[in-house]
Amino acid sequence: MQLFVILLLLLTNIHRIICESWNYHDLGPDIWSETYPSCAGHSQSPIIIKTACTIYRTFAPFDFSSTYNL
Repeated sequence: MQLFVILLLLLTNIHRIICESWNYHDLGPDIWSETYPSCAGHSQSPIIIKTACTIYRTFAPFDFSSTYNL
């Protein structure tokens, strides 16, 4: 039973351990490159944009709507 409780506590708090490795404050973008050298660029993007392969298109404007009434 004790093992189950310990395992349960570990599993419910594992995200806290993993997510502590970086943030936007004291462990923010200014020092990310110390741990992750690929983050040493001038402008970071969460995706790789291959501009040479980009196909430009025109789309209709977004229509933001909601059925939620205040």
